[in-house]
Amino acid sequence: MTIELELPEVETIRYALDREVAGRKVKTAEAESMAVLGRYRNRKQFTSTLEGRKFGAVRRIGLLLVTELDGKDLLVIRPGAGASLRRHAARDEMAAGNELTV
Repeated sequence: MTIELELPEVETIRYALDREVAGRKVKTAEAESMAVLGRYRNRKQFTSTLEGRKFGAVRRIGLLLVTELDGKDLLVIRPGAGASLRRHAARDEMAAGNELTV
């Protein structure tokens, strides 16, 4: 059984994510697999695109979450069933199964 996200849940995630990341700079980015990177050819290309850039406001387009990176590129997040976004302090140990850390 698959549980699909509805617009109210995605809007709740958008609001919380916007409060956490809008205007903040990406210090480091790390991808565990290519499965979540879409158009990028390798992980290094993805991380170099993100590192040192500032997140803009997070907005919702349908079920997608979108934020600008210094007004040039877009970071698109497609939350799905079973997915989660977590906030950790830099010193916290990452949970098993993380696909992307920013």
